Formats: sequence, C-alpha cells, structure tokens
Amino acid sequence: MLDDVVHRLSRLADELRAIADPFSAVGDQILAPGWTDYRQHVPYQVYDVSQHIKQGNNAIAAYLAPGWYSTPLRWFRQGNNYGNTQPSLRAQLRLKHADGSVDWIVTDEGWKADRSPISQAELYDGETFDARKTQDGWDTANFSDANWHPVMLVTPKEPRIVAQYFPPIRAHGVMTVKTITNPFPGVYVFDFGQNMSAVPRLRVRGLRGDDIKLRFAEVLNSDGTLYVDNLRTAKATDHFILAGSQTGVYPFATPGGWRLIGRTPLTMFRAENAISLLSIGDRVRFVPISPEQFVELENV
Repeated sequence: MLDDVVHRLSRLADELRAIADPFSAVGDQILAPGWTDYRQHVPYQVYDVSQHIKQGNNAIAAYLAPGWYSTPLRWFRQGNNYGNTQPSLRAQLRLKHADGSVDWIVTDEGWKADRSPISQAELYDGETFDARKTQDGWDTANFSDANWHPVMLVTPKEPRIVAQYFPPIRAHGVMTVKTITNPFPGVYVFDFGQNMSAVPRLRVRGLRGDDIKLRFAEVLNSDGTLYVDNLRTAKATDHFILAGSQTGVYPFATPGGWRLIGRTPLTMFRAENAISLLSIGDRVRFVPISPEQFVELENV
C-alpha cells in the first residue's frame, strides 16, 4: 500500500514516467502518442508499472512537448493545425490492492509544474537544452516542489480517446560516425554514411554557458560544408548550453531525419572521440565532478 503519492508535471518533452527509482522511464515509445488527426481521436498508451511502485513515497513525473499536435507542418510553417488548445497531459494510475479495492491517481489541479531545461523541442527546428536549468531529482519522490506552481487546467474540445491501434515508434539501434572532417576552423562535420531518423549523442566538455550548436543535413557541398537549401525553412538545429560540469549531452525530445551533423563554435571535438557514448535507452544525469575526475574522463 502506498503511504504517499506525489504528483508533478514538468513542461516540454513527450514521455510519461512512473518514478520509484531515478530515471525509471515507463515504456520505450518515442513521440507518443503518435501522429494522427487529433481533431477526430487521440490514441492512449497503457503501461504496466507494477515493478516501478515501491513501499513508501512514489512520484509520477512527465515532460510535455508540442510533438505532432501543434508543431508547424510543411514548409509554410503553419502551426496548430489540429486546434489551438495548448499541449497538455492527461494520465491516470490504477492501483489495485490485495483486498481487491482499486484507487485511481489522476492528473488534476493537485499537480505542479515548472520550466524544464528544454526551452524548445520542435520536430523541424530542433531542440534547445540548457543544462544550467537542470533541477536534480525533479522526478523523484523526495524532491521539494515548493517553488513550483500549480498546473493550469484546460478544457479542450475533446475528441474520441482510443487505444493505440498502430505500431509504436521505437529506437532500433545505434549508428556510429563514418568520417569526421574539419572544413574550416571551429567547424566539424560528422558523416554517418546514410540518412536516418535519429537522436544524436555526443561526448563534450566546455565552460559553463558554452552553446554547442549542431546543424543537421543530408548532403554536403563541394567544399565539405553542409548543404541545407533543401531544408527550406526548417532550422534543423540543436543547441546545448553547458552547465560546466557535464561530459555528455543529447537531445531528449526531438529525433530528426539526417545523415550529417556539423557546425559547432567550440573546438572540443576530436576524431578519436566516440560520437555514440551510450546505448539506446540510457539516461544521462548531470552531476558535478572534481577537476581530477574531469581529467580522468577526458583521457578515457
């Protein structure tokens, strides 16, 4: 039986987590609930979270991002094609006790929200992640949300809510970079050898406030730089603003279709560095490290 259940909601991203241990994500779907005509119906997902619940305090936490619903579609940049209700979260946790009784924990006015480190998560334009704004333990039961604010309840013109009827989007593997070139100072191009829809991961180091810029493309110019004219108005650019203590970052909410990564103003990338430091499904947690640890990690 649960002694306490903590409800929290944080903005920007697209997956629901039931938290017992840190970073205990529910399911392996990406960009849920998927792309459909949201004016007609919205698919829901069901997860068995029995293994995530523990005796004592538990927490449910979520990121929320625009996703397919409100992102501008096609090159004329028209957003909110399915309505003007802002992106929202609706979730419920069903608890069945040993005596057969059932309790429901639902999203309501008791939840709280705050800004996340992800200030932008857009399918065509990319993601901006500011590690300086990370709140350690925000998705755990022991986190104090005293400075968070109550959520704003919305009453949309609700379509039919139906069980998911199509295969989910999932990660299928890890691609490693094929070649790394340096067409001019401060600019590196990582070529994966094929187009793909993927989330990049990279090993980096830098000073607090450094903005690492990644630009994505499918073709190279003759001088080895990225050809981006075919992207039309899509920015296809990720920004990572370092907190000064982490050694690995990656986009959280916005996979994209690309072959090439390029253009960072920092000369921190070296050909011997692995572009894929982690495995699909891993989570990165930013923690302070000592100068000695920094040197040790730098030489790994």
